[in-house]
Amino acid sequence: MLAEINEEIRKSLAQNRRNSDECQLIAVSKKQSLDAILKVFHEGQTAFGENYVQEGVEKIQQLSKDIRAQSVWHMIGPLQSNKAKLVAQHFDWVQTITSLKTAQKLSQHREEGKPLNICIQINIDDSDAKSGVASEVKVITELALSLNLLPSIKVRGLMAMPDVHTEEETLACFKKAKMLFDKVKIALGQEVGHEFDTLSMGMSGDFPLAIQAGATMVRIGTAVFGARQY
Repeated sequence: MLAEINEEIRKSLAQNRRNSDECQLIAVSKKQSLDAILKVFHEGQTAFGENYVQEGVEKIQQLSKDIRAQSVWHMIGPLQSNKAKLVAQHFDWVQTITSLKTAQKLSQHREEGKPLNICIQINIDDSDAKSGVASEVKVITELALSLNLLPSIKVRGLMAMPDVHTEEETLACFKKAKMLFDKVKIALGQEVGHEFDTLSMGMSGDFPLAIQAGATMVRIGTAVFGARQY
């Protein structure tokens, strides 16, 4: 299944005249066993995403030092500020930042000299029922500038997760996210120290559309691991 997904990613990139290394797969391992994760790791997958803090931390703590050093762990679920210490101590990325307050707590607990990569989660549907920063260039840019002033925090890009739509509507959301990403990147271009290079969007059911729109990172779970064990 991992090989099939990687091949689909390569085909989608080629069809859209993008280089084969322009989109990274994050294997979403929530509710998957450590054995399943290790099996995928030994097949060459090193980047994993977890939705729940405690579950993710427990898995990371069980890894050998060698495997932990070779793997990269992304927090891709909602993050409450009271969980910031655990996340800062164990994860490499946080993709769901929506406020300066939460990032300040992450920075406070992050090991010095080892910056935490973060993405700003945008509310791409502008829905009152969803979390995320307003999908406005000025709002996102101002937050990114504030975040990058924090020690041990590095803003890497944006994360978007559209509601369930028709294929045409989903593609439009992804294209909107890419437009925002490009404009914010230009706005930050004059600032020293910004490495704004990540647009995380697309999951098992819609990642080819995300790649078509310009995603640099896709988050895929069941299509890699199979059904989750709840």
